[in-house]
Amino acid sequence: MKYTIYPYKIQSKQLVNVYNHALVFSSQWVFDDQMYGLEKEALVSGTDKVLDHAVAMFKLPKKFSLTFSNEPIDSYQIVGDWESNGSNSGSYISMGNWYKWTLSNGSTVKVIRGWLCPALYNYFSTPPNKIYIKVEAVNETYLLL
Repeated sequence: MKYTIYPYKIQSKQLVNVYNHALVFSSQWVFDDQMYGLEKEALVSGTDKVLDHAVAMFKLPKKFSLTFSNEPIDSYQIVGDWESNGSNSGSYISMGNWYKWTLSNGSTVKVIRGWLCPALYNYFSTPPNKIYIKVEAVNETYLLL
């Protein structure tokens, strides 16, 4: 299955809303998905660093889409290899999954370990062994219609 989200960074409580997504580049990466009741779902514990590096490596504007799938996507730039579920501590972290993320733009490769929260189970019944990601600029003309 293939899904698209629109990650954005929030700064305090001021948001710029564009097509049901607040897209502000600031301090914390989050995303919304109304279909699953997710609002400002944080991307943390390394996954935020994946997005920071993706923005720099792929020269993304502040507004971009992130399409992900458990099957290869045409022109994907990031692949996550499942490493483990969280710990057995009973904490929120224990309900998520750790991935080794590899970003590549053809000349540069960056590898980062990052955690995906239990929201992953909204999209996949079991954590995929691989997650393929394509990031690209959002067509603002389309978003403003």
